Amino acid sequence: MIVVTGCRRSGTSLWMQMLAAADLPIVGQKFSEELEVLAEANPKGFYESVHRYGVQGDPADLAGCVLKMFVPGVIEADEEDLERVILTLRPWREHVVSAAAFEKLESAALGTDVPQAMPADLEWWFENYCLLSDFSDRDYPMMVVAYDLLLEKPRETAERALVYLDADPAKADVMAAAVDPALRRADPARATSELPPEVLETFDALYARVRGREAFDDAFVDRLGETHETLMPLIAPYLEGEDDWIEAELDEDLEAGDEA
Repeated sequence: MIVVTGCRRSGTSLWMQMLAAADLPIVGQKFSEELEVLAEANPKGFYESVHRYGVQGDPADLAGCVLKMFVPGVIEADEEDLERVILTLRPWREHVVSAAAFEKLESAALGTDVPQAMPADLEWWFENYCLLSDFSDRDYPMMVVAYDLLLEKPRETAERALVYLDADPAKADVMAAAVDPALRRADPARATSELPPEVLETFDALYARVRGREAFDDAFVDRLGETHETLMPLIAPYLEGEDDWIEAELDEDLEAGDEA
């Protein structure tokens, strides 16, 4: 299976829209019944399926298919089933603002407050760090993409993805046409966080490495590990005992954005 992943509000729906435009075999509905009321958040469709939190049924039935799966599901999947993974990172400030807007929209649509599992800044760190750690441990094929570049250079990013997926690069134009930069509505200046400045500097440094497709050298990996240790006491109370996939540790150099 070809998995599009990342934190919520990180561009996973946009990737699904682009890959659907390129006529790749998509698993998932443009709008499921429960997400139709939230169309304002993704007017071109979510393309989610029953597999969004993990494989349901026989993974062999998903061979060669593109589907959206959030980070816990990827970490729990057997690596032999992960034919290709595309991970998109959004700047943490945009994630915080976009997540808050989505939660407000969701609450209004459902007519009730919707409890969230973790503050958005911690969520951004935890899910991205855990997935990168899982990749460094299991070494399945993964393409890492900066959200900025997906919007700023859609054709170049689409062509890179098609080559990575062994698909027709000529489909890059139709994929790029699916990208509407006007839908980028999260103002990073509105983001707030109570985390220490040095932690937020590491958040920014992680994103900068991904955007620049720079190597994660030993010193930077150590810095990320130290940041994770600092944040885990804040994160742990939100995990509710789900500790089977959270022993994350980056244990080897990574080339941010390179296709393994």
